[in-house]
Amino acid sequence: MNTAFRILATALLALWVAIPGISGDGEGGENAGGTGVWILPRCEMLSSGSSQNGGLEQPRVAAFAVPNLNSDVHLRVSNECGQTAATLFDHVSESPIALPVVGQFVTLPASVMQGLLAARVASSDIVIFDAAQKGYRLELRIDLLTGAAQILVF
Repeated sequence: MNTAFRILATALLALWVAIPGISGDGEGGENAGGTGVWILPRCEMLSSGSSQNGGLEQPRVAAFAVPNLNSDVHLRVSNECGQTAATLFDHVSESPIALPVVGQFVTLPASVMQGLLAARVASSDIVIFDAAQKGYRLELRIDLLTGAAQILVF
């Protein structure tokens, strides 16, 4: 009886530890239970052409709110993506900025967002992709008056 109880307790503890890390539902997630990591939905094939709706493409998930630009934003990509790279393009200079990627986590540094705000850049595109051209197209929108931002996933 004591051995069965220990096995059950160990299994429940392992299940409890593993559940917050599971992200294969395709819906995306909140911020991983308050950890500050935004879980992205399933990745898709990236097309080389323009959007099918003439630029009026709707985001796949609700926007992730970034209340202030003083802390980094961490995005967790789907397990379906291979080794990823991430680039930010602002709509004014169209200069590419490489974003740090560690494993499945992409970081949007606070310094980059603050620089965009200082340069009065209200919108930037973020592309996260792997070698098979699977990934995400995101848009970072910054409210130039309040300094708040949102990230939309397309």
